[in-house]
Amino acid sequence: MHFTRLLKLYIPQCNEIFEVFDVSGVVDSAEGVFMVSESFQPGCHGTVLIYGLSDFQCLKDVALMDPLSLRDSCGNEYNYKVTGMNVVDFEESGLVVIDDFSRELKLVTPWPLDGYMFDDPSHYILTAVQL
Repeated sequence: MHFTRLLKLYIPQCNEIFEVFDVSGVVDSAEGVFMVSESFQPGCHGTVLIYGLSDFQCLKDVALMDPLSLRDSCGNEYNYKVTGMNVVDFEESGLVVIDDFSRELKLVTPWPLDGYMFDDPSHYILTAVQL
């Protein structure tokens, strides 16, 4: 499978910059941070949806109103603030909604954050709005 780096995601509370890759189809890697191909690019009206597995365990340290930022390959920076954190059962609710109008960022990772279970359909969704 071929991966192309699209963005850099900075989460100050993790003190880390994540390389965000684009990948088509289902992500089956236990490591890496990927932008869902059906989502929007930062700066556009619409949801930027990024999925990470073990890489996003540090989301437990992020609180409401905390800053996040994305940087694209051209050096443009997009700043966000955290507005929501939810645990969602994908079997009951379906997939994450990609909004066509909101300038938002959603980070998704399996739940629980400290050690995901592949047979558990629960996922943690952190939502942030672009400033």
